[in-house]
Amino acid sequence: MKGPASPSARLRRRLCRRLFVLLAALLLPLLVHGAAVRRDFYFRAIGAEQGLAQNTVYAFMQDRAGFIWLATGNGLQQFNGYDFTTYEYSGDRPDRPPEGPASALAEDADGNLWIGTTAFGLVRRSRASGVFQHMTAAGTAPGTLNVQTLLYVARRGLWVGSEAGISLVDTTDGHVLRTLTIAPGDHRALQIRRLCSGDDGSLWLATSAGLFRLAPDANALERVAADRIDDARDLLLTHDHHLQVATASGLYQIESDGVATRTWPLNSIRAISALTEDARGRLWLALPLQGLIILDVASGEATALEPDNRVPGGLPDAVVLNLQVDRSGLLWIGTLERGVIKVDPDGTPFRYVTDHDPQREQTASNYIRSTFEDRVGRLWIGTRGDGLKRYDTQRNQFEYYGAILSKAAQIGDQVVVVSALANAGDDKLWLATNHGVALFDPARRSATFLPQDPSAAHGLADTDIRSLLRASNGTLWLGTAHEGLIQHDPAVNTWHTYRHDAAPGASGGLSDDRVLALHEDQEGRIWAGNRTGLNLVDPVQRSVRVFRNDPDDVHSLSENVVRSLHASADGTLWIGTQGGLNRLDSLDAEHARFTRWLTPDGLPSGTVYAIADDRMGRLWLSTNRGIATFDRATGTFHPFTLADGLQGMEYNSGASALLESGDLVFGGVNGLNLFSPQAIVGSRFPAPVVF
Repeated sequence: MKGPASPSARLRRRLCRRLFVLLAALLLPLLVHGAAVRRDFYFRAIGAEQGLAQNTVYAFMQDRAGFIWLATGNGLQQFNGYDFTTYEYSGDRPDRPPEGPASALAEDADGNLWIGTTAFGLVRRSRASGVFQHMTAAGTAPGTLNVQTLLYVARRGLWVGSEAGISLVDTTDGHVLRTLTIAPGDHRALQIRRLCSGDDGSLWLATSAGLFRLAPDANALERVAADRIDDARDLLLTHDHHLQVATASGLYQIESDGVATRTWPLNSIRAISALTEDARGRLWLALPLQGLIILDVASGEATALEPDNRVPGGLPDAVVLNLQVDRSGLLWIGTLERGVIKVDPDGTPFRYVTDHDPQREQTASNYIRSTFEDRVGRLWIGTRGDGLKRYDTQRNQFEYYGAILSKAAQIGDQVVVVSALANAGDDKLWLATNHGVALFDPARRSATFLPQDPSAAHGLADTDIRSLLRASNGTLWLGTAHEGLIQHDPAVNTWHTYRHDAAPGASGGLSDDRVLALHEDQEGRIWAGNRTGLNLVDPVQRSVRVFRNDPDDVHSLSENVVRSLHASADGTLWIGTQGGLNRLDSLDAEHARFTRWLTPDGLPSGTVYAIADDRMGRLWLSTNRGIATFDRATGTFHPFTLADGLQGMEYNSGASALLESGDLVFGGVNGLNLFSPQAIVGSRFPAPVVF
């Protein structure tokens, strides 16, 4: 048995415990971080709720007029970019399509549509009359009635793949010109999944029994790469004339001598259910229930897009049956259970970043109130639910500082809402919060709140601060929720207030005491946006001028609720109100003249929450109906929507920033959008899909 520890040993243990507690206290804040969810592609799912006949989409095809035809588990549909036209079975009309699933589609040289079905063989729809005609003769072998794939070859005819093999059909009368069979193997029903015409006129077949080729003028099918490919799922002749084959074990390229070379993955096995090629020559590969792969064959670089149901527009988890790029470059994805999905292969112009830390309340955590980039390029974010956090764009993760603010404000577990951010110098930040104004030091991970004083003589009379501005002389201007506009000089600790009604220590004349937006002009004057007008404060004279809407003057302010203020690079003052965008054209001792743009002029929403300008001189506006650009030369707006990658359609006042890189940031009710303005043009995919 050991004896009692010596006094020196007990002292060492106590010192070690204290050192451990101290280190834990110092290191704990460094560990408070979470991975961000970043969405670079917007997948628009179209299912039964949007008018799709059935959520299983076996095939689709774009006809010569530009319409998209879909073969679904409940028949045939046409999509014009807005609406579906459904061609339903009618038992008493033989000129209508048969009941049940449509499985394959093709268009012949005359523009007639050929439809394969799973139980009734072939159907042709006349381009001229729109009438459907059953083209399968009575008494046909049952296996040929289950059409699995179609391929029209000019001057040859229509190749039909079915359980019985392949047949060449004369498109003028439906007569079968020749038939070739394949042994299914392994006692499984044969599946002919894709037909493809090669450069030399060969016909290639991807089947459940392997890869086959029918050479020009040959009388029999030839098995190709039997040692490597025993289950071919899809195939594609690329723009650079390489044949790529998707299989149950990976992607293979077929060389001219018939040898199969593994393209992807090189050192593992991955089943691929479908593939296609985009306008940039990249291959898109579908992995069953595991998402998509974008493959640059030349470099071997593969980008994985995994299913993500956490954010709207994320890739659904689905079994992909087919992939196709239409003539505009848009990628269509047909699935077994999620309908059809559309996506721009180049991704969205707006990057969407959101916080899905399961330990945090999602709505409040992603409700962005303010953004700010510091001197070293760190992006700081003020939120309703997390207080202050920082987004690391390189690591795609958040770091949280809300607990530091709550501790400094002495409010326990309550959350400090950060409504505005400003540079404080020396790499520190000023924070406007619902508990006052804090000076935050990222290096020390500490915050100090300004004093409070109900008389407003030596501190804040109102701790609910809605807007904040650090003027060029270092003075702080603080817009409050109830006590007007506060001017504070931290260097000499002086305080002065501007209110609606004059009082001891307070100048009167403000339109009202709730200040929503602030801006300093080139003359050092302070513009303040309130609920009942636009205020111009002269700090030298301590005077206030108010500008309001005059219903009889089209050159007055368009609306009295002022949400945002911004000076463009040329010094022009822009005012975002709850009823339009305004530009200050002239100002003299008596009057101010404004030009206004309203929703009839193309503004997507009357409420303009934030304004920024890019290096090309365009204005960017966040609204209740998404983000829009404003071309100052033409006076025209271009709106963007969810399909462009927006976090949502609603944004928040003042939550914007121009980054040193030239990128812009806007915050809304569901997270952040980051984007490069110079890379953004209008949508390449306007509906309808008739090109």
